[in-house]
Amino acid sequence: LLKVADKNTAEIEYAMLFGDKSYLNGELKDNYSSVGLSHLLAVSGLHVGFVIAIISKTLDKLIKNKRWFAFGIKSALIFLYLILCNFAISASRAVIMSMVLLYADARGKPYDGFSALSFAGCILLLLDPTQFYDVGFQLSFMVVFGLFGIAPLLSKMFLKVMPKWLGEGLAVSIDRK
Repeated sequence: LLKVADKNTAEIEYAMLFGDKSYLNGELKDNYSSVGLSHLLAVSGLHVGFVIAIISKTLDKLIKNKRWFAFGIKSALIFLYLILCNFAISASRAVIMSMVLLYADARGKPYDGFSALSFAGCILLLLDPTQFYDVGFQLSFMVVFGLFGIAPLLSKMFLKVMPKWLGEGLAVSIDRK
């Protein structure tokens, strides 16, 4: 990143890619925090989704009709990304849920977000029960729970009075607040 961008930009990009804010200077961290944008520097399901999308598009063209082999490679690569993210709670939740999605896809079974969320919570709490008291853990799980549980209800309400693209977008936006 330092080869293609100036120092400040590279530091911000690194923090956004891997959730590691240790390279940011204190003033820059404070600026992000004071305007309420420090969450942009945390790895989330969106990041993991992008990584999986890139990996899947590439592998699906190279590996045809070998679902389990592709599942193994995809899982290993997103686990590698989790290591690069230093096992942040939100990244760990997203990676576990994504692995459940990849597993369901490899088996040709439907994916249930609530079950994947519960499974991720169980795994993370088995590894470290004290995470239950961590605010990052609680927020990560509550936001995803809200996205799965409340956003569809809001979307149905909004679809009665506005176009689908606007209603669904508003439902997710309102739910995240």
